[in-house]
Amino acid sequence: MAIKYNVSYTENTEKKQILDKFKDEIKAGAKYKVVRGKPYNHIYILVKTD
Repeated sequence: MAIKYNVSYTENTEKKQILDKFKDEIKAGAKYKVVRGKPYNHIYILVKTD
């Protein structure tokens, strides 16, 4: 099973806060992708659970 997160942000400080919140999942092997857009940027995080 997998959990997908789609998080929007506008400033780089928000990006840092988002990645800090999910740092444990990212260290455990979760994949993430940063997509730049206008007016919002997005971070897609895929966490696989067993």
